[in-house]
Amino acid sequence: MSAAPRIGLLLLAAGGSGRSGTPKLLLELNGQSLLRRAAEAAVTSEASVVAVVLGANAASLDSALKNLPLRKILNSRWKEGLSSSIRCGVQAISREVDAALIMLADQPLISTDILNRLMGAFRTGERAIVASAYGQTVGVPAIFGASVFSDLLNLTADRGAKDLIRVYGDAMLTVSVPEAAVDIDTEEDLDRLKHQLSSSTRP
Repeated sequence: MSAAPRIGLLLLAAGGSGRSGTPKLLLELNGQSLLRRAAEAAVTSEASVVAVVLGANAASLDSALKNLPLRKILNSRWKEGLSSSIRCGVQAISREVDAALIMLADQPLISTDILNRLMGAFRTGERAIVASAYGQTVGVPAIFGASVFSDLLNLTADRGAKDLIRVYGDAMLTVSVPEAAVDIDTEEDLDRLKHQLSSSTRP
């Protein structure tokens, strides 16, 4: 019986938060910063390695990661866009894993359970990529097998994993993750989410 694939998790948190004007990943939901919330979901998942890719505001974001068992990777080229963080992260863990799960720190509804469901789907061995399906699209969180690492390393500019997902088609398995549709770019986005969550819990 072959061993289960080792899946490393890359939490991308290097962006400049240009639209919010402040480090959006330090905005809080239910008393936790977005970054801490995402990082805790990551480290309590079944991933064999967890690494967070930092860039802009690295010093201030570092404080949100205290006492978590994860690796910190500094992307000094974060201004080149999302692809630079993907390349940086994949290069850092590629020799010790069989696949990489890429997640964003600004998707606050992504839970440990969702991450584990994606990993379970990947372990069936049916596809090189397992991606989240939400709305009318597919994207991250998504898992890329080692056979796809070279493509991830060839991404350029602000092209993210979603562009690569579109290319693979038949080599991809999708898992329904409607929570992935929620991402936070501004404080107003977060306020809307808080209102929605509050409304959904009212009797």
